[in-house]
Amino acid sequence: MINGNNILDEKAKKLFNKYALPIMKPCRTDFQKQNAMGIATILWMLLVTDTDTEEKVYEALDSVVHNHESCISFGSLYYHKMKKTLTNKQMSYLRKYYLNRENLNDLVGNSDIIVRF
Repeated sequence: MINGNNILDEKAKKLFNKYALPIMKPCRTDFQKQNAMGIATILWMLLVTDTDTEEKVYEALDSVVHNHESCISFGSLYYHKMKKTLTNKQMSYLRKYYLNRENLNDLVGNSDIIVRF
């Protein structure tokens, strides 16, 4: 599971942790943390590959959350808090970083995305 440890670049790792903070901060149990990290990871992959259209975000959320109200809540959190933690300059850096297939494969290949609701 990505927790920043699978991201090899220190700058990208710090940006992921900054981005994931809004979804991780309210978590109290390991179960909540694991699920929140899974959701953050899925949304991160969409974000850094510049494929985070509203349709794809909600489609991805629906595939793991299976609850309309929760999808809306997580989508709102993503668009209004998580995504806004990163500047345009940081986003540009991340998109360039993940254009390198090896970096993207490290992210995708090392992810164990298991979210249960």
